[in-house]
Amino acid sequence: MKKLLFVAIFLGWSPVFAQQPNYQNSAVNAKLPLTPEKMTASTEALQATLYELIDQKHAVHQAHWNLRGPQFISLHELLEELYGDLSGYIDAVAERKLAL
Repeated sequence: MKKLLFVAIFLGWSPVFAQQPNYQNSAVNAKLPLTPEKMTASTEALQATLYELIDQKHAVHQAHWNLRGPQFISLHELLEELYGDLSGYIDAVAERKLAL
C-alpha cells in the first residue's frame, strides 16, 4: 500500500515539475547546443527516432505474443528481452529530447 501511495503522490506532482518553463541550470545549459537551429534539428531527429523505436517495440511485442512452433520458448524469451531493451532506449531518447 505504501508503494501505491508513493507512486500516486509522485505521479500527482511530476507534471508540476515537468511544466516549469523558467527552469535554468548553467551546468545543463552548457551541454546543450547553443543555437536554436541546432536545437530544433536535434529535437526533430530525436522525435523521429522516438517514433521508430516505439514502432519497433510494438512490432516486437506483437511478435512475442503471437509466436508458435517448435522453438517457441527460445524465441519468446529472446523477443521479451529485445522489447525490454527497446524500452530503455525509448526512455533515453525521450529524456534527451525533453532536455533539449
